[in-house]
Amino acid sequence: MGLRLRSASTGVAVAAWLLLVGCRGTADRTTGALAQAEWIVEVREGSDPATARAPAAGDPYGPGSLEIETLRSIAAGLAPDEEVVLWKGHWNAVVGTTSGERLRLRISVYGGFFVDEGSGKRFVVAPRDRPAWDQLWSGRRPPRG
Repeated sequence: MGLRLRSASTGVAVAAWLLLVGCRGTADRTTGALAQAEWIVEVREGSDPATARAPAAGDPYGPGSLEIETLRSIAAGLAPDEEVVLWKGHWNAVVGTTSGERLRLRISVYGGFFVDEGSGKRFVVAPRDRPAWDQLWSGRRPPRG
């Protein structure tokens, strides 16, 4: 995250520290949950994410699949980011974790980033993980709109 301090005042330094701590807490919650990912489903228009169910056995995005292992490994390199972005298309997805938590994500088709709908924070995939991230989503249905 590119934080620039333009003043040496104590107030600005404290505010910047609180901002970083707040972002780190959100990053830990999101990345921690993704590190426990067990399944992921795409939520289509008009469907309720709260009723999303785990994929059937043998689904490529279900428990124990290579895709879920890829998602877990990518989670370690995620970083929060607050740049303004232009969305060119996205998937809505729900990720279920081994602890029973559900993350609602809006995943960019082209940008290598996603938004955790629960916190409203945007996360960027590390450049080294970008090919695996793109491959993870290449088999999904094209986005609508």
